[in-house]
Amino acid sequence: MYEIEQKFIFDELPQNELEFIQHTIVYRQYLSSNPEIRINRRVFDDGEERYNLTFKSGKFLKRKEVKIRLSKEQYFDIIDVNCCKDLVFEVWEYAIDEMHSISFKKCKDIDICFAEVEYADMEDYHKMQGKIKGYDFVKEDVTENEKFYVKNIWRQFCEK
Repeated sequence: MYEIEQKFIFDELPQNELEFIQHTIVYRQYLSSNPEIRINRRVFDDGEERYNLTFKSGKFLKRKEVKIRLSKEQYFDIIDVNCCKDLVFEVWEYAIDEMHSISFKKCKDIDICFAEVEYADMEDYHKMQGKIKGYDFVKEDVTENEKFYVKNIWRQFCEK
């Protein structure tokens, strides 16, 4: 499956423009950066936790993605073997419309934040550009800026 994902800089969360969906904390480690293989624990405000192993290839807007759901036990077994630090993100998700949402991510370990929007296909991406760029809280498109790719943020974090 392909992921079509656009990244933006933001300086504040939406005030009244969009409907708030959820807030989560994401704990992420990388098993490999090329190919990109990562493991996530996502903690929801209600206490629910989800665990995923994700493989990605390609660069920028359109990338191949395979996501596998893990049990809690599988997740912690992999974490124990990986022996790396978690990169922690606070994530706020808002609905744009019935088919799209925007996730605002703020890293707790390194001073960086960005927003992401996923699209169904390239036609959907092109169709939504006017709407997305019309929001005051959406600033510069950084989709092709590797500084905003979490695998690179994680590398920087591990070097500290």
